[in-house]
Amino acid sequence: MRGFYKVIPDKHIPGNSIPIFLYPGTVFVSKGAHEVFTVLGSCVSVCLWDKELKIGSINHFLLPSKHNEASDSPKFGDFATELLLKKMLELGSCKEKLWAKVFGGANQLNNSGLGYQVGQLNVEMLLRS
Repeated sequence: MRGFYKVIPDKHIPGNSIPIFLYPGTVFVSKGAHEVFTVLGSCVSVCLWDKELKIGSINHFLLPSKHNEASDSPKFGDFATELLLKKMLELGSCKEKLWAKVFGGANQLNNSGLGYQVGQLNVEMLLRS
Protein backbone atom coordinates (compact mmCIF):
# COMPACT_ATOMS: atom_id res chain seq x y z
CA MET A 1 0.00 0.00 0.00
CA ARG A 2 1.64 3.16 -1.20
CA GLY A 3 0.65 6.71 -0.55
CA PHE A 4 -0.23 8.83 2.43
CA TYR A 5 -2.67 7.81 5.09
CA LYS A 6 -3.17 8.69 8.70
CA VAL A 7 -3.50 6.02 11.36
CA ILE A 8 -3.99 7.41 14.84
CA PRO A 9 -1.42 5.52 16.92
CA ASP A 10 -2.56 4.16 20.26
CA LYS A 11 0.70 5.19 21.98
CA HIS A 12 0.08 8.91 21.38
CA ILE A 13 -3.10 8.97 23.41
CA PRO A 14 -2.53 10.08 27.02
CA GLY A 15 -4.72 7.49 28.79
CA ASN A 16 -8.09 5.98 28.05
CA SER A 17 -10.17 8.66 29.77
CA ILE A 18 -9.91 11.18 26.92
CA PRO A 19 -12.48 10.61 24.17
CA ILE A 20 -11.01 10.43 20.66
CA PHE A 21 -12.69 12.22 17.79
CA LEU A 22 -12.15 10.36 14.53
CA TYR A 23 -11.89 12.81 11.64
CA PRO A 24 -12.88 11.88 8.08
CA GLY A 25 -10.11 10.03 6.27
CA THR A 26 -8.58 8.49 9.40
CA VAL A 27 -8.27 5.06 10.99
CA PHE A 28 -7.94 4.13 14.68
CA VAL A 29 -6.75 0.73 15.95
CA SER A 30 -6.16 -0.14 19.60
CA LYS A 31 -5.51 -2.99 22.00
CA GLY A 32 -6.79 -0.85 24.85
CA ALA A 33 -10.21 0.47 25.81
CA HIS A 34 -10.96 3.87 24.29
CA GLU A 35 -14.03 5.95 23.66
CA VAL A 36 -14.02 6.89 19.98
CA PHE A 37 -16.67 9.02 18.31
CA THR A 38 -17.27 10.58 14.92
CA VAL A 39 -20.02 12.29 12.95
CA LEU A 40 -21.36 10.58 9.83
CA GLY A 41 -23.77 11.52 7.10
CA SER A 42 -23.05 10.01 3.72
CA CYS A 43 -19.64 8.98 5.13
CA VAL A 44 -19.28 5.45 6.49
CA SER A 45 -17.41 3.93 9.43
CA VAL A 46 -16.49 0.27 9.66
CA CYS A 47 -15.81 -1.03 13.17
CA LEU A 48 -13.94 -4.30 13.73
CA TRP A 49 -13.69 -6.06 17.11
CA ASP A 50 -11.70 -9.08 18.24
CA LYS A 51 -13.43 -10.23 21.44
CA GLU A 52 -10.67 -12.67 22.45
CA LEU A 53 -7.72 -10.29 22.05
CA LYS A 54 -9.74 -7.16 22.92
CA ILE A 55 -8.51 -5.32 19.82
CA GLY A 56 -10.79 -2.80 18.16
CA SER A 57 -10.63 -0.53 15.17
CA ILE A 58 -12.70 2.04 13.30
CA ASN A 59 -12.31 3.98 10.08
CA HIS A 60 -14.19 6.98 8.65
CA PHE A 61 -14.30 7.24 4.87
CA LEU A 62 -15.93 9.73 2.53
CA LEU A 63 -16.01 8.10 -0.91
CA PRO A 64 -16.40 4.48 -2.03
CA SER A 65 -13.22 3.85 -4.01
CA LYS A 66 -9.92 5.16 -5.20
CA HIS A 67 -9.32 5.47 -8.90
CA ASN A 68 -5.64 4.60 -8.97
CA GLU A 69 -2.73 3.60 -6.72
CA ALA A 70 -1.71 7.25 -6.31
CA SER A 71 -4.93 7.88 -4.39
CA ASP A 72 -4.18 5.49 -1.52
CA SER A 73 -5.94 7.26 1.31
CA PRO A 74 -8.42 6.22 4.01
CA LYS A 75 -10.81 8.81 2.65
CA PHE A 76 -11.69 6.05 0.13
CA GLY A 77 -13.70 3.10 1.42
CA ASP A 78 -11.86 0.33 -0.40
CA PHE A 79 -8.47 1.50 0.90
CA ALA A 80 -9.76 2.41 4.39
CA THR A 81 -11.37 -0.99 4.91
CA GLU A 82 -8.33 -2.87 3.61
CA LEU A 83 -6.10 -0.78 5.91
CA LEU A 84 -8.38 -1.43 8.90
CA LEU A 85 -8.19 -5.18 8.39
CA LYS A 86 -4.43 -5.09 7.76
CA LYS A 87 -3.81 -3.23 11.04
CA MET A 88 -6.00 -5.68 12.98
CA LEU A 89 -4.10 -8.64 11.54
CA GLU A 90 -0.76 -6.97 12.40
CA LEU A 91 -1.89 -6.87 16.04
CA GLY A 92 -2.58 -10.61 16.04
CA SER A 93 -6.24 -10.90 15.05
CA CYS A 94 -7.45 -13.39 12.47
CA LYS A 95 -10.35 -12.76 10.09
CA GLU A 96 -12.43 -15.63 11.44
CA LYS A 97 -12.62 -14.08 14.92
CA LEU A 98 -13.56 -10.54 13.91
CA TRP A 99 -16.96 -8.96 14.43
CA ALA A 100 -17.89 -6.08 12.13
CA LYS A 101 -20.44 -3.27 12.30
CA VAL A 102 -21.04 -0.58 9.71
CA PHE A 103 -22.52 2.87 10.37
CA GLY A 104 -23.46 5.81 8.14
CA GLY A 105 -24.20 5.90 4.44
CA ALA A 106 -27.09 8.36 4.62
CA ASN A 107 -28.42 9.99 1.50
CA GLN A 108 -28.77 13.33 3.20
CA LEU A 109 -28.50 15.66 0.23
CA ASN A 110 -30.65 15.81 -2.85
CA ASN A 111 -28.05 14.84 -5.43
CA SER A 112 -30.55 13.98 -8.14
CA GLY A 113 -28.72 16.24 -10.60
CA LEU A 114 -25.54 14.21 -10.12
CA GLY A 115 -27.15 10.90 -10.98
CA TYR A 116 -25.86 9.13 -7.85
CA GLN A 117 -26.06 9.18 -4.05
CA VAL A 118 -22.70 9.12 -2.27
CA GLY A 119 -24.04 7.39 0.84
CA GLN A 120 -25.62 4.63 -1.21
CA LEU A 121 -22.41 4.13 -3.23
CA ASN A 122 -20.38 3.90 0.00
CA VAL A 123 -22.62 1.15 1.38
CA GLU A 124 -22.79 -0.72 -1.94
CA MET A 125 -18.97 -0.80 -2.11
CA LEU A 126 -18.86 -2.53 1.30
CA LEU A 127 -21.54 -5.04 0.34
CA ARG A 128 -19.49 -6.03 -2.72
CA SER A 129 -16.27 -6.56 -0.71
